[in-house]
Amino acid sequence: VPLRLGYEPALKEPSPDFLSILPPGLREEEKQLLRLYFEEELPHEDIAAQLGCTPAACRMRLKRAKRRCYELMAKK
Repeated sequence: VPLRLGYEPALKEPSPDFLSILPPGLREEEKQLLRLYFEEELPHEDIAAQLGCTPAACRMRLKRAKRRCYELMAKK
């Protein structure tokens, strides 16, 4: 997947506050996806470039990560 012009990878460290609200049981990839989308507010295209997948695959992975997060939070 070619990078967009002006693309800069996210260098920001994850916020302890953001990570603390995620439910236990999420896989690292799911945490990373949720952090890039919600905390860093990156578009799907930039997240996909970082993960080495297509934007469509990124959207599907994010959808699954959000669903799993909701399910785990409901179990609390």
